[in-house]
Amino acid sequence: MPLNGNLADFPLGDIIQLLNNTKKTGSLELVAGGDFSGETGKINFSKGKIISAASNKGLFGKSAFLHFYEWHEGNFSFVEMSIEGEVNIEESTESLLVEGARVITEWAKISGVIKSLSLVVNLAPAPPEGVSEIKFSREEWKILRTVDGKKTIREIADELKLADFEVSKIIYGLIASGLVEKVKEVGAISGVELSVKIKPEFYLIEEAVYIDSQLLEKWKTQYELKTIGKIVLHLAGAKDVIINVKPKNNLKGLILIPEEISSELGLKEKDKIFVEPLK
Repeated sequence: MPLNGNLADFPLGDIIQLLNNTKKTGSLELVAGGDFSGETGKINFSKGKIISAASNKGLFGKSAFLHFYEWHEGNFSFVEMSIEGEVNIEESTESLLVEGARVITEWAKISGVIKSLSLVVNLAPAPPEGVSEIKFSREEWKILRTVDGKKTIREIADELKLADFEVSKIIYGLIASGLVEKVKEVGAISGVELSVKIKPEFYLIEEAVYIDSQLLEKWKTQYELKTIGKIVLHLAGAKDVIINVKPKNNLKGLILIPEEISSELGLKEKDKIFVEPLK
């Protein structure tokens, strides 16, 4: 019997623990949501033991497994089946669960400095004072070679085929040691795609659109803003529109637009548009 649900309701660790305890053999399919929308992954089990993992991002084995712990939104589905193919994970499932829990704990600390995977970093102009000798691990050196003041953390992770967590953890340490500096946030990466919902009976007092209040609160925390009064709509034809925004409950995944405004912008019901806060 298939097992499926939402990662927001059933954390990955709990799902794996259940499959391990019940000695299941089959494939756990994952579809990410939120900041990782568009990514998919798979974890294969043999009698409850994890034997392989892979993602469409090009990650395999333990890197893929740890990357899945970064997903807090999305869907999962487990189907019992015989599993054939390469084994790319040798660690016990119990030790993997411990490492997964560590990812969650360490992310809480890292996110205090690296608030978004859209962060761009660059090499510090000079080593910290008093430092005469610097030694790097192989992974640190690999990441340092890609730091150029242009790439985001996510782009570095994609280029090196490493989990975002692995790259963020190393860059966090390099920032703390004064060898790397934060440059800027690339805002578009933190935007979201919303589906248009048109409200014909709106009485247009102020030219504004409405998005979910929880999304606005998330952006305020992410960018350390007191208020968000305007957002950017990225429309077809490379056209950007800055417009007033108001919060409204229960609009997850939607942008509510008065009919008069939607007509001016050439938008129809259920159109998809990319939206980000004006910072």
